Amino acid sequence: MFFNLVSFTITTFIAYSALKKFQKKQQKQQPNLNNFEKLSTLGTGAYGRVHLCKYNQNYYAMKVLKKSKIVQFAQVEHTISEKNLLRDLENPFIVKLFWSFKDKYNLYLIQEYVIGGEIFTHLMKAQKFEVSIARFYASEVLLALEFLHQNGIIYRDLKPENVLLDINGHVKLIDFGFAKRINNEREYGYAAEWWAFGIFIYEILLGTPPFCGDSVFETYNLIIKGSLKFPKNFNRDAKIIIKKLLRVNETKRLNNAQDIREEKFFNGIDWDKIYNKEIEAPIRPSVQNSGDTKNYGKYSEEEEVLDSTEEYNDLFEDF
Repeated sequence: MFFNLVSFTITTFIAYSALKKFQKKQQKQQPNLNNFEKLSTLGTGAYGRVHLCKYNQNYYAMKVLKKSKIVQFAQVEHTISEKNLLRDLENPFIVKLFWSFKDKYNLYLIQEYVIGGEIFTHLMKAQKFEVSIARFYASEVLLALEFLHQNGIIYRDLKPENVLLDINGHVKLIDFGFAKRINNEREYGYAAEWWAFGIFIYEILLGTPPFCGDSVFETYNLIIKGSLKFPKNFNRDAKIIIKKLLRVNETKRLNNAQDIREEKFFNGIDWDKIYNKEIEAPIRPSVQNSGDTKNYGKYSEEEEVLDSTEEYNDLFEDF
């Protein structure tokens, strides 16, 4: 009995010591905001900026959002949702969120630095993608959207500017401010997401969106009419899938990933190899080091002016 008690006590002590070491290690790994060195600006937006930053010899993208701007544009719910979604999501084609912080006036999302920049930038350089290139990137985006839908999430912001390329040329979806968890398709159908996917395929194949009017009203009219134009000799399978994705009547539209995978446009795609990134990407971003920013634009590095002294602590309590 005595030896059993001693054995139990020693085992408990070892387990407790291991737990304390693990907790101490975790505390060391959890940085604070002051540990990050801001290096340059990667992008700007209505609510703030994205900075390249460095911590512990690694590079990250720091998304800085002004509380005052978020409140002004009624984006509190969307911003908190973005943080919560990215915290929970893990997928090879979705940007990873490492940490989040807040101070008196700003919110901070520390994400992986996707060094290859926007696919939009590479598209502008090429003017348009060959069918094989477009098919590859559409495949990776399709798997990202399928994953989100399987988890009850609608992305709602698919466009070339929100698709980044990593160092090996594989995609990462970013900017989940409009993403939303849904309880059922009636709340916000997946058909709208696949419509955006059709727009994406058209744009990367032709270098321009399918619906471009001289005014917002004219563009809207083109959309509701489903007025699509294709150049002569346009790839037949690409034309078919785009037309099916952009049908005005959403009940007749391609609206699930499995049916889309089976379209002739994706013939020959090994989906397991795509998911595991076993197929070499057709675009390999040019970089000199892990902190290279040549695939991003140039922005002023002027200090941002504080436009409000209101802290809005109650609104961002859950961030």
